[in-house]
Amino acid sequence: MIRHFTASAVVLDGDRVLLLDSAKGPGWIYPGGHLEPGEDPAQAVVREVREEAGLEIELLAEQRFAHPAVGVIPTPFAILDVAVQDARIGPHRHLDAVYAARPRSGEVVLNAEARGYRWVPLDDVADLPMPEELPDLIAAAARYAAALSR
Repeated sequence: MIRHFTASAVVLDGDRVLLLDSAKGPGWIYPGGHLEPGEDPAQAVVREVREEAGLEIELLAEQRFAHPAVGVIPTPFAILDVAVQDARIGPHRHLDAVYAARPRSGEVVLNAEARGYRWVPLDDVADLPMPEELPDLIAAAARYAAALSR
């Protein structure tokens, strides 16, 4: 089975999350996409959010280790193994590094990958058509982000 490395962000602004109406389906999702050659997941997710939504973001991640002899990549909130159906590639899997993030600057400006966007109150996420795991994942990411800011 083909596996692609991807990175995505649950972008939280207070009690709201940024969701995009994906032009590829499957309904409302958070921004993200494939890693490009030479990118680590943190670099990829910052680039993907900028490309898809026009926002600069701050990743919210615990720093579990630091040492001057090595670089440390921010730890994703979760790493998902997701089945994907693509008309061009066919069935494959995404290994998705999901980060919690907050907007730093910019206003939402979409590229062609989304038909629209909404800042959705966390309590309303489950009311939208989206992949079945996303409401639980977004809620968990919001709890994680809140715990980090305490």
